[in-house]
Amino acid sequence: MEGTAVATDIRCFAGSVGLLIDRTSHREQVLSTVWLLDDNKAATCAHSMLLFTEFLGALKVRFPATGEERGIVSAHFHPKFRRRTTTQMAQQALIDSTPMLPLQKHNAVVLALSHSLPNLPTEVVIEVNRRVTPPAPPRDHGMGGSLSEIDLALVIQTITNARKEGLLILSDERNRTIARIFCQEGKVVHAQLESLINEMALYQIVSMKLDGSFYFCSTPDSNMQGVTAIARPAESLLLEAHRRMDELAKLKERLGGRLGDGDGLWARTDPHIKLNMLAPEVQEAAKALWPLLDGAIPASQLWRIARLDDYAVFSALVELLRTGQIEDRSHESIKFTMKTAALPVGAQTPLSPWDSISSLVVDPSGRPLIKTGSLLGSLRAQDPNHLVHNLALLPESAGSPLFKNGLVIGMHCGGLPPDPGAGAADNSNLQQMLWIDSILQCLTEGSDVELARKLSKTGLEIPKPGESKRPDPGCREVARINCPKCGASSLESARFCKTCGQKLIQEIQYQPKRSEGQARASGGSSWKAALASFAVLITLLGAAVGALMCLPASPNIVPVEYVSVPETPWIKVVAMLAKKPTAEERGGFAELPKSAEAEHGDIMYLKVNPEESGYVYILWKETSSPTAKMLYPITDKDDNAQLGGEEFTCPRVIGEQLADKNVEVNVFALGPPAGVDTCIAISSPTGSTLQSQSTLKKETNVRESPAINSVYEKADAFLSNWPFEGVLVDAKMLGEGIFKDPDKRVYLTRLKIAHH
Repeated sequence: MEGTAVATDIRCFAGSVGLLIDRTSHREQVLSTVWLLDDNKAATCAHSMLLFTEFLGALKVRFPATGEERGIVSAHFHPKFRRRTTTQMAQQALIDSTPMLPLQKHNAVVLALSHSLPNLPTEVVIEVNRRVTPPAPPRDHGMGGSLSEIDLALVIQTITNARKEGLLILSDERNRTIARIFCQEGKVVHAQLESLINEMALYQIVSMKLDGSFYFCSTPDSNMQGVTAIARPAESLLLEAHRRMDELAKLKERLGGRLGDGDGLWARTDPHIKLNMLAPEVQEAAKALWPLLDGAIPASQLWRIARLDDYAVFSALVELLRTGQIEDRSHESIKFTMKTAALPVGAQTPLSPWDSISSLVVDPSGRPLIKTGSLLGSLRAQDPNHLVHNLALLPESAGSPLFKNGLVIGMHCGGLPPDPGAGAADNSNLQQMLWIDSILQCLTEGSDVELARKLSKTGLEIPKPGESKRPDPGCREVARINCPKCGASSLESARFCKTCGQKLIQEIQYQPKRSEGQARASGGSSWKAALASFAVLITLLGAAVGALMCLPASPNIVPVEYVSVPETPWIKVVAMLAKKPTAEERGGFAELPKSAEAEHGDIMYLKVNPEESGYVYILWKETSSPTAKMLYPITDKDDNAQLGGEEFTCPRVIGEQLADKNVEVNVFALGPPAGVDTCIAISSPTGSTLQSQSTLKKETNVRESPAINSVYEKADAFLSNWPFEGVLVDAKMLGEGIFKDPDKRVYLTRLKIAHH
């Protein structure tokens, strides 16, 4: 469908927005939101279906606005999406809080749909449930039971009265962790339920009347560093929790009519809240809730994004309704003809920070829920694919389309997790969006190039002669937010305030660790080991941040102008080495550990993996040589932008693969004298003049020039000054006229190979 940039009420597209549903779940769990690209293609977030890729028949897509249900035939993931790593995260998320799961790069998949829903064999239901159900904890190594048989308050009282120290884990019918409560010295120290922590989490846990299972294991750590411990005694907490639960039903009734079930959609009647009109005890809750009252989130779900328990939410709603500051919009009639059809795509739409954008979600009853907010900018420098917006949405809304001027310009992924100790209200609703171009790349990867071309057409008017050039599509300006500590506006590397070093959001890159599910399978002592390991990991991360905090600038910024450390490396290089007697044997190469030494006569090649798309330059300096050489690029064909994730070898042989693929690869030998040879890899978003102003030495197949040696020396100096594997520097710092855009940043990393 060819996009048209006209004002459109996007509620008319509700028939094209569906829900991805797990058919094997007793309650048919909603996994994510999907939207149509054409009659039989739909897009959503890849993470939501990773555990079902071998059993696509266990899933279905329901379009609530039309009542239509479809099966799934195939799934085409984004070519740069890391399925293996993210699958590990999805498995860990079954038993551990993993907020970075939906935030992985290129988190997109295109589903091919069928118009019929296949039968679901019993053996598939059994196998899927086996895969998504973590092992039950061993009862002989801790206290456990069913919450339908033992009241949660009694469980907590038993633990605190015995002054036990450890973690109480609450799980659903599939043993998936719902909540955690940490007890110590007769107190409830910490609690966590989704985005709620401490008192609010405990109050909500009690009010939900969970009927799953519980397990208590001894551990000396809550794994919630940076969060202030609960001060109130356990008895007082439980009394308050039950008081709030008892009064909650009355609060819901005071909202009136059908809304008593919490299904109301409340919206502001005025842009500004009048706090002085409200009862003092609800003013703080009303202030936190106010930005979320736009008629797009059912009242019963507001606790999941407001960081308030249901009692605080409904207390504030009752007061806001009493003072006429909100109104219910749940009964608004929809005057549009809603049908299942492809959504209009704006692949060529230019985007800028603070553009007005809207999300479209359809709840299970078929109501279209529209939320309007702003695009804030890109998450990382020079990355137009991963953007930040401020439309606070529920976890199941991952995959929902985001619109600008009636055209889909992106897909919602999930919320960026704020630092739990920062107390930053302004940062609690930062969300990640995937640019629409990523969806088109999925189509291309799935051999649906024609549909990708069709969707990428633009309906924007072409500028007339003499008019300014239309901006490039997408958005490359880094998002800016206000630091809760110093007020400065920044989002440097998506984590820290560059002025004072305050952590703005948690780390969103996955760090594999031993999961609770593994610990459950190996007994109580394994639980202790797993939790202790996690505590050590958190301590080490805290120490690293603390060390960086001692620097004059922020934790993620090196205190030298033009130099910074990226959140993830742009390029990785490893040395593949083989002993000379096995040099001619295919498959004889193995990665050389960084701490190991090679011997003279060993042969090797470099394995180069560009994590980010861009130009790659590999420089090499031997111990015996006074000058550096360039190993890559050698030919004009090589001196082009490399696609991120496409690994290659150096020295490179065009058209040939690695030795472990039973094909020969170019190699070079390590020779005397003893010393350290050094490789420096440069990743740049723009090209360089290094090849054009160098001479090719055909006998050694390398390039040499004073410019190459100068760039090597400067890059080596940057890397020698700071204890990081790689740094970003302004291109102009490596020499005038070296890079075609000197104001861009280039990434430098180094590999040293010792030999004797």
